[in-house]
Amino acid sequence: MNIAIIVATDRQGVIGRNGSLPWHSRSDLQRFKRLTMGHAMVMGRKTYDSIGRPLPGRRTIVLSRSTELEIPSVWVANSVEQAIELGRRHAAESSSTEEPHPPTLFVVGGAEIYGLFLDRATELHLTTVEASVEGDTWFPSWDLAGWHCVDEERCPVSEHDQFATIYRKWVRD
Repeated sequence: MNIAIIVATDRQGVIGRNGSLPWHSRSDLQRFKRLTMGHAMVMGRKTYDSIGRPLPGRRTIVLSRSTELEIPSVWVANSVEQAIELGRRHAAESSSTEEPHPPTLFVVGGAEIYGLFLDRATELHLTTVEASVEGDTWFPSWDLAGWHCVDEERCPVSEHDQFATIYRKWVRD
């Protein structure tokens, strides 16, 4: 099973402000949906709270220190290892010989969760918002050594995208 981080940052690595995204990019949200559909996603409780519900067509796993946390229609994990095991469980339960991509556990935030999975990730789907915005949450620093870019797509500003973006898919060597 692949472990893939999916994140959008500004030029300085900002990923959030006051519990939400500090920009609007419809094309990036559509890419997020396309990439994660049918897969499991792991996120922290604060990220889950900012979304407010399980996203359709995907298995939501919330990683939390609280052993008391229960969320309807969501799997709760108390460790990285348990989250990965739940991702494998989802992959086994939903496997099909017609799937075009291998099963993937998508790590969707927030900053602390990204940091916990950065050394385990095999892919990084990084959207860079071509702006510098005010924020209070940053993506952890990561070293490009050991990674190579296998895909790049540029999206200009449009009526649905507040800023131009560059999407890059990085794969661990």
